[in-house]
Parts: sequence; C-alpha cells; structure tokens
Amino acid sequence: MINEILLIIAYVAAYIAGYRQLKGKKQVYKKIVLAFLFIWSAVEWILGSNGKWYPSLAFVYFYFYKPVGQAIVHWLGG
Repeated sequence: MINEILLIIAYVAAYIAGYRQLKGKKQVYKKIVLAFLFIWSAVEWILGSNGKWYPSLAFVYFYFYKPVGQAIVHWLGG
C-alpha cells in the first residue's frame, strides 16, 4: 500500500513539473495527453503489481490486429 502511495506522489510531482513546462492556451491538448499518460501508467503499475487484470495495448493487438494480419497473410498465400 505504501508503494502505491509513493508512486502516486511521484507521478503527481512529475506531472506538475511537466505541466509547468507547457505554457499558453494552445497547450491544453498537450496537458490533457500528459495527464492521460500519467494516469494510465499509474493504473497499469498499481493493478499489475497487485496481480489484477487491466486492459493494455497487447489486448488490442492479440484480439484484433493479429487475427487480421494472419487472415491477410493467408489470403496472400503465405
């Protein structure tokens, strides 16, 4: 539990440091993307370290792109 709290504190500190670098109203999109990346990586780390399932990019690859790629290779005669 303490590891998760320390990790969240570290992520908040890194986010604040990155947020300060992005100045101006045109940077709103980049601030949102930065927040999303920090939240996603924290969620993955916390759920993964506790042995719980979480959706990842590998999930999308194995259930969508891999079968489509295999079908295309089979269709091309490979």
